[in-house]
Amino acid sequence: MMNVKYVVSLNELYYSSLEYIDSGDIYYLGKEDVLGEYQGQTVYIYKYKYFIPRVFFTHELQYMPDLDDGLNFILEKRFNPEIKSIVEHQPNTITYNPDSQINIINWTPDKIEIDVITPTKQFMVLSEIFYPKGWQITSHPEWEIYPVNTILRGLYVPEGQYKVIMEFIPHDIYYGSMLTWISSGFIILIIIIGTFINRKNDKN
Repeated sequence: MMNVKYVVSLNELYYSSLEYIDSGDIYYLGKEDVLGEYQGQTVYIYKYKYFIPRVFFTHELQYMPDLDDGLNFILEKRFNPEIKSIVEHQPNTITYNPDSQINIINWTPDKIEIDVITPTKQFMVLSEIFYPKGWQITSHPEWEIYPVNTILRGLYVPEGQYKVIMEFIPHDIYYGSMLTWISSGFIILIIIIGTFINRKNDKN
């Protein structure tokens, strides 16, 4: 669900869901042996065969407001968020369409850009943590970000083609910037008034 694709382990793992990729030594900074040489330890790299895309449309939404119920649901072996995801709000009607397209353009800690084409209204899930405040869909301010699968974020995407831009704009920075501009304007106004008064006194 968190888009984990590779596993790095200090031990060899034998699971059918993991594909062995490579192994090598990892060196710990500052950990030296008696000869002053860095010590290495063998690590094993595996690829998880059934990793889920970073962004996807889920087939179905299920209303599940209780946190404990939600956690128990996603811990079940048959849980597949691509097939059914759970939300804490009464879900809107969606129609999954396999012909939809999702293309990630940019993905940074404070800005995400995605090109989306969908023939029907769908619910898009992102493998990113949901935060109650701070993140906004700046490309479409009327859209809302919802918690999904107890920890991730998702949104409804109407039928059509869109460039979805999601940005982190915390309220404290927003209000702080407003206060800075207001204070700067007030100071400039005082300077202008003071200069005008001084010139008027000089003429008198």
